[in-house]
Amino acid sequence: MQNQFQTGTGSKLGGVAAILIGVFNVVLVVYIVATPAASRYDMGEFFRYFSASPLALSAAWIMFTATAMLSYAVIPIVSDLVLEVNRDWARAATIFGIVGYTVLGVWAITLTRTTPGLAQNFVKGNEVTRTAILAYGLPQIDPDGWFMFGGTGTWLIVMNILALRGGKLPKLHGILGILSGFSAWATVFGALFAFEPLNLIASAGGALFYPAWFIWLGVRLLRAVHS
Repeated sequence: MQNQFQTGTGSKLGGVAAILIGVFNVVLVVYIVATPAASRYDMGEFFRYFSASPLALSAAWIMFTATAMLSYAVIPIVSDLVLEVNRDWARAATIFGIVGYTVLGVWAITLTRTTPGLAQNFVKGNEVTRTAILAYGLPQIDPDGWFMFGGTGTWLIVMNILALRGGKLPKLHGILGILSGFSAWATVFGALFAFEPLNLIASAGGALFYPAWFIWLGVRLLRAVHS
């Protein structure tokens, strides 16, 4: 990694995008902290909560969307970095990353557009309306987040393992990336089993490991532009 960045192979676009992804990822903390645990597992409580306090979750979904779009400037650079270490795994992980972030963006946009109307109708509607809305629920394009969190988590884990094997990343940087990937998978299993401690683990990873990895990557890419 150090040699790669010292030969002028950095990227201004990729560097800025990586730093912004790191900064925006505080959204994971906002999403977990701003949403009471009961409202994550009880749809009626969720609609009541959102109707009363829509700002935090709306901001979180917008930032998820921005993160997904910014990832397209970062994923190819990381792929190029480790391609010579293991081409097959690098290509497979790249696809996981692209698909995962794409599903994340579509999920976030869908919730941003549909949730306000559903929440308003639920709160103001009669019992029949509420029953129908609860039966329909929120649009589920990726239940439990297998692609949007599992896919991105797999990308982080594989790419950082390859980077460490090939000496492309400092050891601490690679470990941060691997821990970020496992934190993303904690989100999946936290949702699958409705197990709040896993959500807390995912939140901690999102607050610490994930931003640190992306910001560190972005800074190095920007420095390499002028090296």
